[in-house]
Amino acid sequence: EERRKEDEERRKEELERQKELDKRRREQEREAEERRKKEEADRREREAEKEARDRQEAEKRRLEEEKRALEEDMRRRDEARKRLEENAQRRKEQQACITVLEALRRLSEALPHDFERMKALADSTLQSQLPLCGKQQDLLRAEAAKVLRHTGEYVQELRRQQARYTEWVLRRGSTVACP
Repeated sequence: EERRKEDEERRKEELERQKELDKRRREQEREAEERRKKEEADRREREAEKEARDRQEAEKRRLEEEKRALEEDMRRRDEARKRLEENAQRRKEQQACITVLEALRRLSEALPHDFERMKALADSTLQSQLPLCGKQQDLLRAEAAKVLRHTGEYVQELRRQQARYTEWVLRRGSTVACP
């Protein structure tokens, strides 16, 4: 009977040890599960942070690309505006040059009876249009001086010829009128 008591006591101790071992094992499993859950949560948090950083970087790149695109668009528009302004300025210069050349052409065709009027017209055209001629201004100024000199000489020669003709007609006693 004592042996039975000892056996029973051993079984109780064995059961207690087994319970203790089971308890420790369950606690270790619980701790391992908690560690695993914590590691999983940490991993998810790191992934979420990485995704957030990636999204921020992608958004930053997108904004930078948009900014570059806007700057490029503004640069292109500015260049186009400058080209338009340059073309408009060039057209104004060309029109002014054409106006000056037309006035010089008319002056070159002047006759004694309209020379002063054509000269005044050319002078006023030169005064108003020559400053708008840009690079051609000096060339046109020189051409205007040359046309004025040649036309003036031509008109003087015509006047001299008319005077000689009139004198000749008067000497002949003719009644032919001067044109």
